[in-house]
Amino acid sequence: DEELEIYVDAMNSEVAGFDYIGGKVYVVQGWDSSRCQTTETWYHLAYEVVGYEELSIACTCRIASTTGECIHTQYFSEYHVEDGDDSDAPPSASVFLQCVLPCGNLYSMFSVESMSVIALRGRAIVMHKGVGSGSGVWKCSKDTAGTTCFHIRLAKDLLPEDFTSIPGVGVLGNGVMKTNRTFLLGRGPGSTISHLAIMPPPWARVPTDPVLYNDAPPIRTLEANVIFPMDVLSSCACIDGFRAMYNPSLPTRTRLCKLYTILTICEVQIQVQPCPRCPYQCKRYIGPDLWSYGMFNYNNKVLITHELLNEYTRTPFHAFRNHLVHQFQRDHLQFMGEDLFRSAWFAYVSLQQFGNDLTCTECDPAPTTVIWDGITLAFGHKHVTNTLRPPTITSEHSLTRNSLKYYRKQHALHDALLRRRVWAALEGPSLEGLSDDLDEEFSEPLISTPSKGSQLATLKRQVLLAKEHLNLSDWVRVELEKQGGDECPKLASLFMRYFGPVAYVEGRDNHTVAPHKISSSRYVDAVYGAESSSHLCKIAAEQSVLQLINYKQWETLCDYLQDPLSSNRYKLVPLPTFHKVLGEKQCDVNAINSILRWVAEKA
Repeated sequence: DEELEIYVDAMNSEVAGFDYIGGKVYVVQGWDSSRCQTTETWYHLAYEVVGYEELSIACTCRIASTTGECIHTQYFSEYHVEDGDDSDAPPSASVFLQCVLPCGNLYSMFSVESMSVIALRGRAIVMHKGVGSGSGVWKCSKDTAGTTCFHIRLAKDLLPEDFTSIPGVGVLGNGVMKTNRTFLLGRGPGSTISHLAIMPPPWARVPTDPVLYNDAPPIRTLEANVIFPMDVLSSCACIDGFRAMYNPSLPTRTRLCKLYTILTICEVQIQVQPCPRCPYQCKRYIGPDLWSYGMFNYNNKVLITHELLNEYTRTPFHAFRNHLVHQFQRDHLQFMGEDLFRSAWFAYVSLQQFGNDLTCTECDPAPTTVIWDGITLAFGHKHVTNTLRPPTITSEHSLTRNSLKYYRKQHALHDALLRRRVWAALEGPSLEGLSDDLDEEFSEPLISTPSKGSQLATLKRQVLLAKEHLNLSDWVRVELEKQGGDECPKLASLFMRYFGPVAYVEGRDNHTVAPHKISSSRYVDAVYGAESSSHLCKIAAEQSVLQLINYKQWETLCDYLQDPLSSNRYKLVPLPTFHKVLGEKQCDVNAINSILRWVAEKA
């Protein structure tokens, strides 16, 4: 009776499948009696009416529970599950479950009849994973012949090439599409034992959030056999949508539960009371809400700490659950299934009082710039309808700008080859091992030892790379002088100061930053600051100059350029690259101001 009670709750929580195919045939999800949880295998169940309302039930799982018969047979006989017209024959092939995998493929399962065997054992479960019927992986529970299997050929007819829609398949939440599930009631928002309002996570609260209770200390581990009692707020989420509250005058009992924390799984006990409103067969109980303990009571069997669910909120869902699965496996513990965890989280956040008072803790309720991080690369195919209107669509009421002119070359440096070579010059060769007396070393005969010869060969290669880098830098200087011209004469000289021969000489003479062990570009970062090379990177970027400086920043820059003194550098705080480069000790303020005027003119 206890195992059946757990199975019924798994059905109510939509984590155990029991799907009607047609006629008197169902598909049922496998059940592990030792662990009291579902498996990945599916089977068929059929029934016949014998005599006066007496049922004869057969199931292909052949797995006996603690009572001697399979859990599916017990459930069917206890609840007398019947769907549709049992006088009709089941369809030759039927899709009963589909879900979108994290990789983007569609996972489909089919129930398919046999070509020769009419009985229940002749039906097969066919699985497909892919983007359409013509691709992906097909598997059949009855045959290993691959795509030539009779069952697979029948199933292919039900799966379109683009799998955007399959007749008879309804759409449920969390990306899963199912057929006629025989669930009593899904454990979702409003149908869990916990029902009281929950405060947002501490890291997401704003001053206007009401204080509903005092935060309980985080629960990481608990001693065995801890009992959590009921109080006046304890209730049952009844199947009719209402709630039955705790009655102190009626008998109670204790129930063993699993408490999932951020670190481990604890076995605890809670006080429960049989629900007087729900039918006895539903096995429903009144239980404690547990919000004051920092716990979420999902179904009087599964308890989850607020800390764990809050972490799930701010982390990519699938990745976070996988992390917990691997973490718990190190301690030989098994974390809850993905469907159960997702269902519990949606029920939990539905109780959190986030409200509509969005604000920024650093700015104000209306920041100048808000970035919404997209979670998909495109619209789902089912959302691409005739009513979809992207922001760029025009109509008869659209504003017309006759004088609009589009500038095709919006880069700060128009020449694409020059931009690429500026980037190449920013990565200089290593200076390690180079010194001023290399000519003397090269003049010695290479006959001393093999290691000496290898060392000198390496030095020769370094010298060659250094010469190539200097030639590249000189080419960039000439082109910057040509293309900058009178607009920005300082741009070429600034580049050569950081990446020309002077950088090599100063790099070998400055022992404080160990120039022999860093590349020339990293030497610039060490002596002149990382923002110097960052400034050149942004000027040579493969994007519009308006990505470097927007309109508000352009106004700020123009204000600074009216009086470009070091004391006015604070005006450039909204432009962090320019602000930092002007703050470097070795900065040539006049040269940088010249470049800033050029950038402002380009913008």
